[in-house]
Amino acid sequence: MVERSDRLDLIQRAAKRLRETGADVVAAPQPVADHAPVFDLLDRSPAASRPEFIAPARVQDVLPSPVPEIRQRGSEAPAIDDSKTVRLRLSELRRKGMITPDNFKSKLSFEFRAIKRKLLANARDPKTHALTKNLIMVTSALPSEGKTFTSMNLAMALAAERDLRVLLIDGDVIHPSIGPLFEPADTRGLTDLLNGNCNNVEEVMHTCSNLPNLSVVFAGPRDERAPELMSSHKMMDICLEISTRYNNRIIIFDTPPVLASSETANLAMHVHQTIMVVSAGQANRSQLQTALENLSTCQNISLVFNKAPKWYKADSDSYYYYGMERPADPDAGPV
Repeated sequence: MVERSDRLDLIQRAAKRLRETGADVVAAPQPVADHAPVFDLLDRSPAASRPEFIAPARVQDVLPSPVPEIRQRGSEAPAIDDSKTVRLRLSELRRKGMITPDNFKSKLSFEFRAIKRKLLANARDPKTHALTKNLIMVTSALPSEGKTFTSMNLAMALAAERDLRVLLIDGDVIHPSIGPLFEPADTRGLTDLLNGNCNNVEEVMHTCSNLPNLSVVFAGPRDERAPELMSSHKMMDICLEISTRYNNRIIIFDTPPVLASSETANLAMHVHQTIMVVSAGQANRSQLQTALENLSTCQNISLVFNKAPKWYKADSDSYYYYGMERPADPDAGPV
């Protein structure tokens, strides 16, 4: 006890001397219980003891120099999203006589409405109504029969559905024709996925700002190996991936004419439905039969008659507009 009181007297005398000289007395740290939470320790310490972590003026002095670069990249994040957004060139669509988002009541729109109903019925599972057969290929026997016209209008008609999304892919990598219908143009596309420049379809997928249910993948830069790439296992893997990953969408491939390109026949075995566009006065019976034989690996093939003469009228034409005002026919004369 004597030793402890001596030590205590020594501490008291030292503290008294410090008070007389005006110096601050710093208390010895007290032991903390093992079960004390961490935030208690932080709350007990005065803010002034760690100004470099609390005072905003000291943050820039303490943090490393790469922080300004990180902040700059973060501020540019919206620009990355903008680069994945495109717009429909409405003037070009109107010039080509196609459907536009502001004219879904046109005669052409009603005609493609009848086509899309049949395609959706084939794409959905009859029990679950899930899109289990959502890969659709649009082609023709010969060039200039209207396959791109059909692909684009079909995509527009499907995207008009409330609970349905559409992905349009320009599979004609030799003579791409989907890109000029959108702005701004992008050089990346399907060929980048096939040659390994991109590993994910989302890197080349663009959302249409004036028709949000529609997305598009352009053909991409010209590649001399395009025919081999379209027929490769990589293309099969891409079809399988987008069919399962985007099972809430209808995926439409605009492909080259069957008789002008061999890769279209190879792609037919990977899709669930094929639309063969037949133009009036274009392909003869023999050419059409040969084209259909080349696509025989696809289990579901439908024919769309395009460029019909003015005298041709479908039997169900009068039923398209049941309960609605029939749009004016631009080719009709004065009543």
